[in-house]
Amino acid sequence: MEKNNVAIIEEIRATIARLREEIGTLEERLSELDFNEREQTKEIVTEEAVAEETVVEEIAVEELPLDITLDDDMPQMEELQEPVFQTELAPEQEILEAKPVEAVFEQAAEDAPKVFFESVMPDTLPWKRDVPGSAVQNILSAISLNDRVQFINALFGGDPMLFQNSIRNLNSFSSLAEAENFIAANFPKWKLDSDVVYRFMMAVRRKLN
Repeated sequence: MEKNNVAIIEEIRATIARLREEIGTLEERLSELDFNEREQTKEIVTEEAVAEETVVEEIAVEELPLDITLDDDMPQMEELQEPVFQTELAPEQEILEAKPVEAVFEQAAEDAPKVFFESVMPDTLPWKRDVPGSAVQNILSAISLNDRVQFINALFGGDPMLFQNSIRNLNSFSSLAEAENFIAANFPKWKLDSDVVYRFMMAVRRKLN
C-alpha cells in the first residue's frame, strides 16, 4: 500500500514539473508577442509623426508671404478687359458639330412619332387595284421621259420645279395613304380616274406599295 502511495506522489510531481515547463514556454511566447506589438506600435506612431510633420511643413510653405517687389522700370501687365471663360457646348450644338446637318434632320425624322394615315381616296380607283411593277427607291426612276413631260404639263401646270418638289415629297413618305393625303391637299383638281393620273400613281405605288 505504501509503495502505491509513493508511486502516485512521484507521478504527481512529474506532472507538476511538466506543467511548470509548459507555463515557462507560454510565458516566453507571451513576452515575444508583447515585444513585437510594442515595436509595431512604435513604427506606426513614428510614421504618423513623420506624416504630420510633412503636412505642417507644406502648410507653412503655402502660408509664406510672397515678397515680390515690382521695379518701376519693369513693364506693367495689361489688365484683361473681360474674363475669358471656356463655355460648354449645348447638347444641340454638339450634335450639329458632330454630324452633318442632313444627318441631324434624318435622325430627327426617324425619332419623330409615326403618324397613321387613312386613305382619303376610293378603293375602287383602278390604280389602287392594279398590281404595279417592281419596287423602286426613287419614283423618278419609274417614270419615262415622255411621261415626265406629260405629267408636268397635265398635272403640274407646266411647272418643272413643282413636279420635282412633289416627287421629292412623295419619295419621303412611308405609305401610300400618306401620299394620297399629300395629293388631295395640294392637287384637289386632279381627275383621279384619268389615264394620266393612273400612270402617275402607278409609278408612285412602285415606291409606296
